[in-house]
Amino acid sequence: MASTFFYSRVRAAFAGLGVVCALWSLPCVRAADGEPQQASAIASGEGTVPAPASPDPAELVRRLGDPDYYVREDAQRQLIEMGIAARPFLREALQSDDLEIATRAEYILQRLKVEWVKPTDPPEVQRLMAAYGQMELTRRLEIIGQLAGLPEYRGLPALARIACYESDEEIAFAAAYEVFYRRPEGRRDLATYLTAMGELPAVQGDLPAAAVAAFQRLHTDDQGIAFAEEVLERFRENAGRLTGDGARVEMLLLYETAEQLLKAGRDADAEHYAAEARSRMGTIDNEALEAHLTVGYKLRARGLTDWAAGEFELLCDSDELLAGRFGCSALAEMWHDQGLDAKAAEAVEAYFAKFGDDVENLQFGRDELFRELQARGRYFLACRYAAEGDTEKQLAALRRALEIYPYEIDTLIALYRLSEGRPRLRQEAIDKIAAAVDRYRGDIESNPKSPTNYNQLAWLLANTDDPFGEAVRLAETAVELDPVASAYHDTLGRAYFSQGLLSKAIQSQARALELEPYSGLLRKQFREFVEAWRERFPGRPLPLDVEKLSPEVGEFLQSIEAPAEATS
Repeated sequence: MASTFFYSRVRAAFAGLGVVCALWSLPCVRAADGEPQQASAIASGEGTVPAPASPDPAELVRRLGDPDYYVREDAQRQLIEMGIAARPFLREALQSDDLEIATRAEYILQRLKVEWVKPTDPPEVQRLMAAYGQMELTRRLEIIGQLAGLPEYRGLPALARIACYESDEEIAFAAAYEVFYRRPEGRRDLATYLTAMGELPAVQGDLPAAAVAAFQRLHTDDQGIAFAEEVLERFRENAGRLTGDGARVEMLLLYETAEQLLKAGRDADAEHYAAEARSRMGTIDNEALEAHLTVGYKLRARGLTDWAAGEFELLCDSDELLAGRFGCSALAEMWHDQGLDAKAAEAVEAYFAKFGDDVENLQFGRDELFRELQARGRYFLACRYAAEGDTEKQLAALRRALEIYPYEIDTLIALYRLSEGRPRLRQEAIDKIAAAVDRYRGDIESNPKSPTNYNQLAWLLANTDDPFGEAVRLAETAVELDPVASAYHDTLGRAYFSQGLLSKAIQSQARALELEPYSGLLRKQFREFVEAWRERFPGRPLPLDVEKLSPEVGEFLQSIEAPAEATS
């Protein structure tokens, strides 16, 4: 990845120019003995003595290979004292043909210890980064996603530290990518960013929001298109036809360009780029499965459901059993989220029509993944019948879903709600729910670190019978374990609502929407909570800092409030 245009330019922007590190509240670097390495202060004011000029790190690196031992030792000492400023030069020196330079550079880098956590970091960032230096690589990648999802750009300083000083190229690239491209309103114009580097000292500080504002540029549609196309072109010039992460990045850049064209009303051009992105991976193997799912979910999160559907359908149409299963599930869940339950049910039915025999031949114990999907298909069908007002067909579909997979939570909830005023059906629902509760309690005991297990049980209890408010505790635990999963905040909102804690319910649901602003189901629940607030507290403002809401959530809130204002 280090050879790609995008990676090298981003890394240069973060690490090669030093001042960016201060801008993003980066940590000081200490030698192995723990003594802080301070940069020379710039003297100011009349009568002060100017600080001596800093040594040239590139020249010091060159001296690491000097024939004179004492010159080499002196250069090594100065580079260690230089700390952060020397790090990018030392990393480059690792590739030197001079074995002496490469060996000494590696030694110096080992002597420099990055302090990943700053006292000024928000508590949630300190918690996530507390043991970053000791984490496995896969866990570090998870941390990057969690930092990127924190509200109000709180995770950006830590992401910049990782982009600058992470030794693993893939992880450093992932951090840099999140800083620049995670959300449309948070993207940095890379070209402007790089040309404005000389002005950075004027905006140094510990406030990430100020740093974001310094680089954020509101540009016209044509400028946005030109920038997206420039990045894509330069990426290809330097990267060639990559596989793996490089291919995924190229797919995202193609969609980035397509989205800019779509905003400008150039639909045909946008579809051209989107089609090129879909064809990027070729044969559906494990690598392509991961790429299409990742890109599809990112497109869905940005409200580009048609393009997301195209990514998922590629997997559905493949001849691979697992690829089809995951693609079908992603596609069906997206249609269900948009209220298109007939399409969701059809997607699942088509998958089992194609792979039914293969699924039937799976060994017992390996088939739960498929039984759960089949049950979801019946649940989607039940939702369709409910919308049509056919309660008998709805009940039949729910019962069939639970025959296939008795722990399908949304089906249990739907059965419980349908049983209102029907004692025998209510008892049937209670018995089935009790069995599922036992199952999910066992999952928590088996894996107490999994937020999914807490979330599953919390969602079931919050939507059925929870006289002791256990769902609140469970949902809060899930959010603590993974604070950037929209589903967990959604569950927490429902748990608060079920206990009459309306203010907290609205705040949690707003947080869920911030993380996934285009979700139909999240919007539906947010609307429910807002309307309940209006009914209980007429005329009282919502318990939200509206000014801090993202544009998407703010616009949706206005759409909810507009009808109320029209009728008042």
